[in-house]
Amino acid sequence: MENRMRVELLIAVCALLLSGIASVASVYQAHVIAQQFSVTEQQFSATVWPYLTITTTGTATTIRASITNDGLGPAIIRSAAIGWDGKKDLTSWRDMVTTLVTSPRRSTQPTSLAFAGTTGSLDPGDVIRAGDSRLLLSLSGPDDFPETLVGNAVRHGLTVSVCYGSLLGTSWMETWRAQLPASTDLQYVEPREVHDCPAARGISD
Repeated sequence: MENRMRVELLIAVCALLLSGIASVASVYQAHVIAQQFSVTEQQFSATVWPYLTITTTGTATTIRASITNDGLGPAIIRSAAIGWDGKKDLTSWRDMVTTLVTSPRRSTQPTSLAFAGTTGSLDPGDVIRAGDSRLLLSLSGPDDFPETLVGNAVRHGLTVSVCYGSLLGTSWMETWRAQLPASTDLQYVEPREVHDCPAARGISD
């Protein structure tokens, strides 16, 4: 009888030990799967990552600006705005240019320049595919037209901010600020990931 109880106790201990090993193995397997899933998810995220940049070019009489998606996935525009003097938002490229060419060069000398060209809107819901560019504005004017625009843009702290998302719902905010001495450049700032984009709004043509 005593031997039989010892055998049964040994069997019970072995069963408990095997159960514990199985539990540990299951937990470890789940951990490995979770890590693999996380790596796979990160790899997939990288394949749909958008990356927007604004490029400007110009001559003595022309200025052109476009937005390009240099990333691997489509960029979904959530919000776009033009900042002026750190507080006022301009609602269209045409308003921006009109404001810039009529803004005083000095506190007492107003400047008004005639200009011609085309502009393009940037609205919430617009999609810029990987490798694609979109024209924002292409304008021409007198000899000092681009110089006047950029000089006034720098003086009034002009910024262009775009909040955009990927197919996975991740969002980024990118802001470009007018700068000198490059007469038609906007200062590049690395995009930062944001939890939510500002309220949906766009920049009309």
